[in-house]
Amino acid sequence: MDDETPDRRRPSLSLLGRIAEALELEREPLFEPCEAKPFIDTRRKTSPAKSTDRVWHDFKSNRQMLARHDVTGPELKTLSQVSLNGKITAPRNFIFILNSIREAAEEEA
Repeated sequence: MDDETPDRRRPSLSLLGRIAEALELEREPLFEPCEAKPFIDTRRKTSPAKSTDRVWHDFKSNRQMLARHDVTGPELKTLSQVSLNGKITAPRNFIFILNSIREAAEEEA
């Protein structure tokens, strides 16, 4: 049976890439390896430090996200220290961490 059924769509690789970018997801898990080869450059692997630096830069530069989540200056300073951990893979992860910190602070109060 063909994958092209009325209930399934096969978006283009460029559309999947734009969706992944908009949702801040990694692209690789979205693609089947045989279809993704022209789209994913497997030769360029950045070091975790560079990758985390980029994620931190993207997060702190995203004024819309910061405003939506009411991120304060002191919270940004704390999250910048968290970014030094080197294991944050997506800007939205900083929001998860921030919400966890906020929740812990509320429990302490």
